[in-house]
Amino acid sequence: ETEKDLVKYELDLYWVKKANKEASTYFKNHKGRFPLWHVKDMDNKKKILLVEDQLIIQRVHSIFLRKMGYQVDVAVNGKQTLELCVCNPYHLVILDAGLPDMKGVELGKRIRMLEKKNKSIRKPIVLLSAYPINSLKKWCQEAEIDNFSTKPIPYKELYFMLENIFKKGLASKEAIN
Repeated sequence: ETEKDLVKYELDLYWVKKANKEASTYFKNHKGRFPLWHVKDMDNKKKILLVEDQLIIQRVHSIFLRKMGYQVDVAVNGKQTLELCVCNPYHLVILDAGLPDMKGVELGKRIRMLEKKNKSIRKPIVLLSAYPINSLKKWCQEAEIDNFSTKPIPYKELYFMLENIFKKGLASKEAIN
């Protein structure tokens, strides 16, 4: 065994996933040993709609999601989001809570209404917000939003959130509209 205080490792998340292991297990069993972790193109190619009006946040989230292996489309407001949801199959939608034309929670409700109207598969929705957690939980339950986090979200947390959503089967294997 190497000296824990002297030797640290970089965990390659792609190979952990490829080996059908859980990265969270490595982090729990070897606390502090993996200060660095590497994400490279993974071959899952699930399609995510990122809804964000702030250009810098859009770019940063898009780059990270693509490095995780997801295909990413970007919408900047509620109207564009609804149009994209009607025309494109998505495995998951990530919503900003404060968009220029409507609140993310309202947009989540409208996405759910569209799914029911079109009899399409329910896709998971994640809400990202600068609002306090207490407010988010209630709003998300009312809008049937599956998960939420405050912004800025640490990328390790986003990685595990998406991994859990797809592992639990909340997202369909194939996005169908």
